[in-house]
Amino acid sequence: MNTGIKVSENRVDVINRLSLLGISIDQVREIALRAITAKYNAVSNHPQNAGGTLAYLEGVKTLRDELGKDSDWEIARPNNMETIRNPQTKIEYAYSNVDYACRVEHNPQPISKKGKASKKAVDNNQLPLFEDDCNSSPVGNYQLWYVLVSEKNGHISAEVSLPTSMEDGCFTMFKERIFCVIDATSDEIDDLYQVSSDEVEYNDEITISKK
Repeated sequence: MNTGIKVSENRVDVINRLSLLGISIDQVREIALRAITAKYNAVSNHPQNAGGTLAYLEGVKTLRDELGKDSDWEIARPNNMETIRNPQTKIEYAYSNVDYACRVEHNPQPISKKGKASKKAVDNNQLPLFEDDCNSSPVGNYQLWYVLVSEKNGHISAEVSLPTSMEDGCFTMFKERIFCVIDATSDEIDDLYQVSSDEVEYNDEITISKK
């Protein structure tokens, strides 16, 4: 496990941080729930990898459904990667099924290893998103975040995280991880992270809204 990583798991911290990244806890819950529901639709006559494939397809679709409600977001396929991005904030999201999400001691690993395009995009996350000059252009073009979802024995976990290094198709280092759904059943997900608006205090520690 890499050191120096920022981990958010307190519910108010999670909601505050996600708000700066253009995504909400409700959207992450919806993505996780729909993806795992699709996984459950696989039956014994399906190919062995059907559950993961169905979860990935629905995860990507729901990610785009949810963020696409805001016209600032647009579907993108850089180097055949399936993402959605915001040209204003230069934030981009991809979806991945992983072995275990939301474990501090464990770097979540994709169920299906990532390719060269993913590695290039993740390595690009090591660059600052913007120069210090407020009038400057983005350094790293887009900052690629992942919605990472896992399911074990009916319990679902989901996080929004910023990987900065990959080797052999696996994540080896993260800069930030935001734990959104932790070991919840599908019935419990709707009850998670319900906080009133007066509990949320926005502390914009980074600026991501420059053009």
